[in-house]
Amino acid sequence: MSVFEEFDEYLGEEVSLGFWSEMGVDNAARIIVEFAPGDWSALKSCWHERSKEWVKRCIEVLEYADSKQSIPLLLEMLTHYDDDVSQRAADTLETNRLRAVSIEANLQVKSRLEKLIQNRPQIDAETDQALLSRIQFPPA
Repeated sequence: MSVFEEFDEYLGEEVSLGFWSEMGVDNAARIIVEFAPGDWSALKSCWHERSKEWVKRCIEVLEYADSKQSIPLLLEMLTHYDDDVSQRAADTLETNRLRAVSIEANLQVKSRLEKLIQNRPQIDAETDQALLSRIQFPPA
């Protein structure tokens, strides 16, 4: 079994929210830090085919992964059609672990963030605005 297959299976297990919050994230983080290039390729090629719950868990764990691999994937997830998925990706990009990392993104990411900001409560919109202001975009 590859490391990705182990990660995939783990994220798909039915566990309570309490277990996931207390132990599941840490357990999944221990798996994702072992990813080799092939595991990253597998994750990038199939995440959009997984359940929404699986994707939300994956987003949560990407904070602990290699930022060179996780940030492009989080940016892709941020452009997802589902607002909940997009918002979770944006929130993860604004965590303490990733806040110091320089991010470059395309204008699709900018547009999606601007849409999220319009539809969020003030305090959440401020978090998204902070992310928007620190991402480097190409000239329009």
